[in-house]
Amino acid sequence: MNPATGDVREDRARYLQAAIERFHRAGLLVMVEIHNEDRAVELDPAWQDAFVRFWGLLAARLSRFDPELTILEIINEPVFDRREEEWNTLNARLAAVIRQNTPQHTIVTSGPNWGGIDGLNKLKLLPDRNVIYSFHCYDPSTFTHRGARRQPLRLGGMGLGRGLWHQPQNREWPGGGGRSSRQSPGVEGDLSDDTLIRSKKQVNSLPGLPLHQGQFWLLLGEAD
Repeated sequence: MNPATGDVREDRARYLQAAIERFHRAGLLVMVEIHNEDRAVELDPAWQDAFVRFWGLLAARLSRFDPELTILEIINEPVFDRREEEWNTLNARLAAVIRQNTPQHTIVTSGPNWGGIDGLNKLKLLPDRNVIYSFHCYDPSTFTHRGARRQPLRLGGMGLGRGLWHQPQNREWPGGGGRSSRQSPGVEGDLSDDTLIRSKKQVNSLPGLPLHQGQFWLLLGEAD
């Protein structure tokens, strides 16, 4: 989007709509998700207003697609640490403008604090029965981020942001069963049953919501 006005970028909109059509021809469901990597700007009221306008314009364009095959996710991993109520307010505004333009499409949203389970427990539920609540879970991080450190990814000479996780460190991973797994400095976590049980209890504490676990990964080292 144009961050100043919220206008939809025509070139990217055409590409997105063509991609959705291609997936639908194959009988595939498409989740359209906005991936914002500028976390600081999320707290800017002017950007928030532009983003609300953007979603209204985008939803109007996407309303022609089959709602049984097209789901709209508001944004990936909103942060709003220690300002969670601001996300609740913005989330409600975004959901309302999407629903105004796409009455039948399912909306996906998530809580603050990077879209984790803790954040989902802080999210105010929307007054809309056609909403799925998403969370991302990387607990325990010692297991899921085994020695990872992020490096820029380049493909055909084109930089792709922070890119993938790589594991150059030689450090034993607790619980590795004697295999040469790796963990890099600064990655903390607890692989105990208590950690896994805590995550499960957090999910079970949510009040009968339609849930979607949007992200979970396990990065394996070279020796795995």
